[in-house]
Amino acid sequence: MENQEPNIEGNTKNTAQDFFRKGMEEAAEKAKEYAPKFKEEIDIVLGELAYGAGFIPGFLGAFLKEFMPEGLNEEIQRGAAKGQENAKACAEKMRSAKATETTEEVTPT
Repeated sequence: MENQEPNIEGNTKNTAQDFFRKGMEEAAEKAKEYAPKFKEEIDIVLGELAYGAGFIPGFLGAFLKEFMPEGLNEEIQRGAAKGQENAKACAEKMRSAKATETTEEVTPT
């Protein structure tokens, strides 16, 4: 069969493969045409998401710091410090257990 461009409008001589190839070619042309515009829009959206991701914790942190009772803030800091201590102790136990290849169950202190 000769390599002819498919005429999608009612030409029954073309095979499904011809239509598929033509569709792929047209899709590739459109993708090349719209890719720069699409990339620019994606860059804008990602920039706005990054701004929001930074804004929200910053706003909430400042808001809570301003209105949180001082004693509560100290308790949160003490709890966070204790959690870090326990995580470090657990990680150290896991490292030593792995080094000695024991099957001892590792639990936080």
